[in-house]
Amino acid sequence: MRLFIAEKPSLAKAIAEGLPQPHKRDGDCIRCGDNDVVAWCVGHIMELVPPEEYDPIYKNWELGTLPIIPEAWQLQVSNDKLYNNIEKLIKQADIIVNAGDPDREGQLLVDEVIESVGTNAPIKRVLINDLNLAPVKKAISSLTDNSQYKGLSDSALARSRADWLYGINMTRLYTVLGKAGGYASVLSVGRVQTPLLGLIVRRDLEIENFKPKPYYTITTLINAEKGQFKATWKAGEQSENYLDDDGRLISKEHAQAIEKALTNQPGLMTDVDVKKKKTNPPSVFALKDIQMLASTKLDLSPDKTLEVVQSLYETHKIVTYPRSDCSYLPEGHTEDIPDVLAAITNHIPELSSVIDGVDTKLRSPVWNDKKVTAHHGIIPTPKTGNVNLSDIEKAVYELISFRYLLQFYPVHEYQQTKLTLEVNNETLTASGRTIIKNGWKGVDKNNSDDKKKNEEDENLSLPIVKKGDAINVHSVTLSDKKTTPPKPFTDATLLAAMSGIARFVSNEKVKQLLKESDGIGTPATQGNIIKTLFDRNFITKKGKSILSTQVARTLIKILPQVSTIPDMTAYWEASMNKIEANEVQLDSFLNGVESSLINLVKQGKELGKLTIPGYKVHSCPSCKTGTLNRIPGQDGYFWGCSNHPECKQTYQDAKGQPLFKPRAKRKPGLKSKSKLKARRKAG
Repeated sequence: MRLFIAEKPSLAKAIAEGLPQPHKRDGDCIRCGDNDVVAWCVGHIMELVPPEEYDPIYKNWELGTLPIIPEAWQLQVSNDKLYNNIEKLIKQADIIVNAGDPDREGQLLVDEVIESVGTNAPIKRVLINDLNLAPVKKAISSLTDNSQYKGLSDSALARSRADWLYGINMTRLYTVLGKAGGYASVLSVGRVQTPLLGLIVRRDLEIENFKPKPYYTITTLINAEKGQFKATWKAGEQSENYLDDDGRLISKEHAQAIEKALTNQPGLMTDVDVKKKKTNPPSVFALKDIQMLASTKLDLSPDKTLEVVQSLYETHKIVTYPRSDCSYLPEGHTEDIPDVLAAITNHIPELSSVIDGVDTKLRSPVWNDKKVTAHHGIIPTPKTGNVNLSDIEKAVYELISFRYLLQFYPVHEYQQTKLTLEVNNETLTASGRTIIKNGWKGVDKNNSDDKKKNEEDENLSLPIVKKGDAINVHSVTLSDKKTTPPKPFTDATLLAAMSGIARFVSNEKVKQLLKESDGIGTPATQGNIIKTLFDRNFITKKGKSILSTQVARTLIKILPQVSTIPDMTAYWEASMNKIEANEVQLDSFLNGVESSLINLVKQGKELGKLTIPGYKVHSCPSCKTGTLNRIPGQDGYFWGCSNHPECKQTYQDAKGQPLFKPRAKRKPGLKSKSKLKARRKAG
């Protein structure tokens, strides 16, 4: 028997459709033909156990028990029913196929189950990016040996264990310190969420402490033989002492002297640079790209966008795998172009005019096997037929489809001209562009996230001039300006900051590592990390602006700097990449994490209590000795006592404050007894 273990039921169903008939549902598996069985997980059905499973002493959050470092890592089963089913099938199987999603986590979550059960059967791997029948059959026909992906699995295990060590210990440490100072809620600390929070806090403080500074710009209207155009003054060596660090002119007296020196003066065209340029269509979407555009165009949060795209992939099967960090496509996918266009026409008839204009013989740079990673870009699938899309699903699908269609439009071609002039020993510059062929920009209608070029440069048409031409300054405009503060983060700009975090880092080595790892967080986790910051009352939203709270500012101020900047994440990600490439051992990486953690916990313990200015402590009216904590629950937030479980009284939440009216008690649900599975240390 050949057993496929899928990451989730939707993937299992798609795999079954690619296997021989007849198909028969048998409990939590599908039997296909005479020899194949497909079973499924529901994501990670095995999890790292909480600290109290190692020792009951860890049940209470206390400084004296920190740091918590397991001697032998243990996993627990979170879904006994599915685990027992897979365990039974593994023992019957002649061949086992890991059918997790084609990424680190997908590799690990199936490997964990197989290793926990144990088997001597050969283990294969299938990589599926598209749940439709043809690509699934193709993937099944191209099974590889699962051992080739050990590095991938170990890198996910390294991330999981390191995040557990860091998150559990640092969160407990600073929550206990906060409790000592009267703060009743959890102060979570994580290797990604906390540097991101630090970025937001520093941006907010920069805005609040910003002091506008005056500076001056000088523009001119130039007379040439064949017309007029605008030119801008450019600082030369004689003006260096009158500029700020960013090259802005800050001396009014010097600006007025330049104005006088230019007014009504003759000059010379010293350089004419004319180049023909082309702009390719924007690439198809990686997850972060569709999240950013959906935030801007549809006002969707990153986690909501992922939820919608996941539904388009799993439920409707009309887009490819969503949790992708790649914006390129395999060259083999060109075979599907006609069918994909037919599917888009079927699902979004409103795009028919755009589809009519495509040229399927064109190939944008997006088709590149060498740049495709474990996933490829998110595009529509060839699936036609009726699908019942919600309004928001349709809107997101339309964005994905439109971006795909742009790949079959010509490049945007233009002529860019840059002029350099000299007037009375001062330099002036002018630039402009003339559209030769509008190409894909003629249909874009602002639906892409292609960055706008400078409008003056985009639209300015310059007269025909040549080097050595005489010109004359017709008029001079001296403008008083003031520097402006940076803008608060929004969902879209915060996602961009996570992916482009390198630009906020000064250390060149760290900057390079972050560029190589595409920032902090993964496309699949970035939206949820932002959501966590909202849930923890670390950030709030005013309009589209994301702002830090006083709780966040106090936490970032007291934490060691290494916890609030992305350097540690950069080094960890570099190590995980090396583990994936089998260049670094898992144990070696974890030993370094443990050593660093011991020092961080020691530093934290020396701080004493953490006091948050302006935070009101709410005493428990029931037991009179505890304080109330704001806790996320199934029906929203509620307030519980710090003396729990001795004091079980809870209170309703009213806009972040406890409503001193006892909360109705929920009937306890049945809780399955989890199996505990020991996992040996790798090495």
